[in-house]
Amino acid sequence: MSISTSLTQDLLALLEDGKESLGLPNWLQMDNLPERGDGISLQMEKRPKVLTKYITGKSKNQASFAVLARTVMKEQTSVPNLKATDWLEAIGALFSGMERFVLSEKRIITRGEVTSPSIVGKQTDGQITYSITVEITYTEE
Repeated sequence: MSISTSLTQDLLALLEDGKESLGLPNWLQMDNLPERGDGISLQMEKRPKVLTKYITGKSKNQASFAVLARTVMKEQTSVPNLKATDWLEAIGALFSGMERFVLSEKRIITRGEVTSPSIVGKQTDGQITYSITVEITYTEE
């Protein structure tokens, strides 16, 4: 019997696999941003909600998570900050375009909705944190 991976692990694996094509920074983790430097963090907002349970054992679920991007403003320009919003826009486009996307052996994303990037943190040393919220509907066996 194989151990099922969590939804968060599947989502992180998806972003890790697409890191280069999406132009994402090397730091990509769950619930953790780097203390210094550029990074992306995926944070589940709450447990996935079961919308429908079928007698076959399948279920239709909905999950919501935040994707945080942090960058450090090294100069007096906003170019590095625009790079962080570009990362979030690329991730948002990825999830928005998902329809019948096979996430893993037992999960298929049927719909994705994404908010626009917004600033959620700014520190005096130039670190700025942006966030988007992604909501996906998926089937699971």
